[in-house]
Amino acid sequence: MNCFTFVYGYLLSKGVYLPSSWEEYTKQDMRIFVSKYKWFLQNKMHYKFFESFCSYVDTAKENDIIIDDNGVAVAINKFKCYGIFKKKPTIMDIDKNKKILRIN
Repeated sequence: MNCFTFVYGYLLSKGVYLPSSWEEYTKQDMRIFVSKYKWFLQNKMHYKFFESFCSYVDTAKENDIIIDDNGVAVAINKFKCYGIFKKKPTIMDIDKNKKILRIN
């Protein structure tokens, strides 16, 4: 599991609609996201993926995407987010260095 599959799975479990494909990848290709997640982060593909169906906002609310150069998480309120940190699910602060995206 990595930050991509964690956020995607978490949002699906909450009943949030997410696209089933992006560029050449489909939901069935999740193993690619797992095996290539460092490449996705280095090339900022995680921004491009979430920007394809989200818009930037100033204040977070539940189920918004919290993103920075290190990965993605999901907001649980306007101050905290839930994501993978050091390979474990963790609740973290939403600091000023993170960008907030809301699903369209």
